[in-house]
Amino acid sequence: MSNSSGSDFNSWTLAPGIAPCDEKAKEECHGLSRPFPLNIWVLGKETFQIAYKPTMTIKNLKVRIQEVSGISPENQRIMSPNGIQIQDKNDATLETLDIKRGNTVLVMAKK
Repeated sequence: MSNSSGSDFNSWTLAPGIAPCDEKAKEECHGLSRPFPLNIWVLGKETFQIAYKPTMTIKNLKVRIQEVSGISPENQRIMSPNGIQIQDKNDATLETLDIKRGNTVLVMAKK
């Protein structure tokens, strides 16, 4: 399977012999439930990638960010790719917040 335009599943070309499946089941249907890269931009510091699954919670994301950046979860202010502040939604998953493969999440350290 190849992806010529990035993260949009609609643009993926299926390998011969792989049947298409409905949008909701595409990841499981095509064995794509492995972790994907998510871009993290720490404002004024660094940009890095972490591996994530759509079911990762914001709480878990904060811990992963701390492992790389050193910013404690309680000092992280997180913005979604569409500009929504999400740091107080610890139990929400990346999937429910519509954060997808190839997106960039902005992290600002609280002072």
